[in-house]
Amino acid sequence: GRYWLDTAVNLNPQLAFAQLALADLYRNVDDNEDAAEEALVLAIQADPDLAYAVLYEDIEAALSEPEQYQKYVDLFQRKLRPNEQLDFALYMPVQKE
Repeated sequence: GRYWLDTAVNLNPQLAFAQLALADLYRNVDDNEDAAEEALVLAIQADPDLAYAVLYEDIEAALSEPEQYQKYVDLFQRKLRPNEQLDFALYMPVQKE
């Protein structure tokens, strides 16, 4: 399975679910947090709604741990354009005034 995930995202980095699966492997099997974060950012860039839905339980659990919650906010903010800010409560990029 891992070979096919790697092959798929090498051919098309916009495969958000495959990026999320790789992020999980990088974090939980390889213990490689940097690779996991990069895969999460690619998944968020490809399909932020899917990434948010898949990560929702982890994000919600992180609410009681401000440092961990901030990591999720930072990952989603990395996909924003310069004139946007993140409304994480609704997960929507909004125009800055």
